[in-house]
Amino acid sequence: SLNSDYKGSGFDRGHLAAAGNHKMSQDHMEQTFFLSNMAPQVGVGFNRDSWNRLEKHVRKLTKLYTDVYVCTGPLYLP
Repeated sequence: SLNSDYKGSGFDRGHLAAAGNHKMSQDHMEQTFFLSNMAPQVGVGFNRDSWNRLEKHVRKLTKLYTDVYVCTGPLYLP
């Protein structure tokens, strides 16, 4: 995809690997912004809200547990 594919579409570029999970390395964080790490996500009510809360919850889990496994990917719902 291209950045222009998202413009005016109503969809956000949703990170599959969240940028906030890679703050320990500037290079790793920058790599999360490649379009190959993006999937279209509804912005208001999902990507900016529910999904954001889920990402924050996962980060909290990493403070409680040594190992936290996250599986992510796009889901096509016709």
